[in-house]
Amino acid sequence: MSLPTVAELRAFAAVVRVLGATAGRSAFVRGAPLYFGIALGAAVLFGGNGMNAATVTDLATRSLPFRLSLFLAWTLVTLPVARILLTTPSTFLLRALPVPRWQHLLVHLAHLSVAELPFVLLWARGGAVAGAAAWSSALAAHGLLLCRPRRPVELAALSLLGVGLGQARPGLLLSASLPGLVIGTRAAWLRAPQREAPRDVALVAGAAPFALGLSYLAGLLRGHGALLLRCLLYTTLGCVITWLALRNNGVTGAAPTAVLSLTLATPPLLACAGTLAGPVLRSERQLRWLLLCCGTPPAQRVIATCVVVATVCGLCGAAHGATVGYLVAAELPLGLRLSGGSAAAGLLLGTALTSGLRWALRGDKRDTDRAFLSIIVAVVAASLSAALMGELALLLWAVVAGLLGVLLAPPAQGSWEQRRAEQAERRAERAP
Repeated sequence: MSLPTVAELRAFAAVVRVLGATAGRSAFVRGAPLYFGIALGAAVLFGGNGMNAATVTDLATRSLPFRLSLFLAWTLVTLPVARILLTTPSTFLLRALPVPRWQHLLVHLAHLSVAELPFVLLWARGGAVAGAAAWSSALAAHGLLLCRPRRPVELAALSLLGVGLGQARPGLLLSASLPGLVIGTRAAWLRAPQREAPRDVALVAGAAPFALGLSYLAGLLRGHGALLLRCLLYTTLGCVITWLALRNNGVTGAAPTAVLSLTLATPPLLACAGTLAGPVLRSERQLRWLLLCCGTPPAQRVIATCVVVATVCGLCGAAHGATVGYLVAAELPLGLRLSGGSAAAGLLLGTALTSGLRWALRGDKRDTDRAFLSIIVAVVAASLSAALMGELALLLWAVVAGLLGVLLAPPAQGSWEQRRAEQAERRAERAP
């Protein structure tokens, strides 16, 4: 086999640059917050006072449920990034160029390998074979999920990957996942231009306030599914950090356990609220003309936005409390106390932060600065109040959420406040 010529090397370099500027850049924009959160959580978990990475891999090797949960969590959380890398529409035109198919697949494989790097580094602490098995299995899972297996060879590769995940030896997993890596990545790349648009399911129904809230929820599910997975990641990190804090500090009493769990649940719950409130409030601003035409009262608009965010945060809080109670082997009364307190915290903090971000997100260049400041202030104030007041802080948060909802509600139609707000928006649009 002859060596590649200079012209072929230049063509391959051009493919690398173009795919990096299209699929690579899009994936970076979409996945940067996710990987920043993973890096921050890893720094806390695997720092000097935390857990050793080898402890996680040893537990995953011994426990099949934990190994499958860890693998599925990573696969689902990073699936949107893998989808962008393989199915970005701006890369479809490159397939018509006289470039060998293997060059496209090689560049995509390199991009996917970078996306799987945190998972590979975690398992590489257990050895090179374990790291290679993690790399191969993660790539195979993403490729097979994106190609939607339909041919017998693809179904066989998926079955073989499932068998490999059930084995504790990394060498067996590496051998079982390599066919899925090759078959799944190739099939996902070939079928990317043929992907069908997802079928919409009617979610909006009922009375006006209820239907408005369901419309925001439908927008989150259809357009921001990755944000919901990010909330799951925040909740998982909060559970692990709380469990480590309880174990390393020897906290055993019911009241200290509840206070510490509530305090440490506050930052991830506010992170979930900040993640979801932005898209919901932007949807409300985009639909303002329709809401005004329909005569939707300001109270209904506030309730619809707050209920959606608060409901998701409340579910995350309930999951946090229940998981912490399970990890510390708490009795039923303490488990209900932990789950109920965290769920109430999620509902109240989600409501309060959504109202606060209504003030921050005005549609101008300083939205990001005001939103970041609001979240930082909320995290500091809520954490301090929970640490000092314990579960009584829930009453304070309820008062704050009610006041913010009333004071920062959108102005009524035809009021002087609405006219001043419209004039301010017009001035902001004219500003350079």
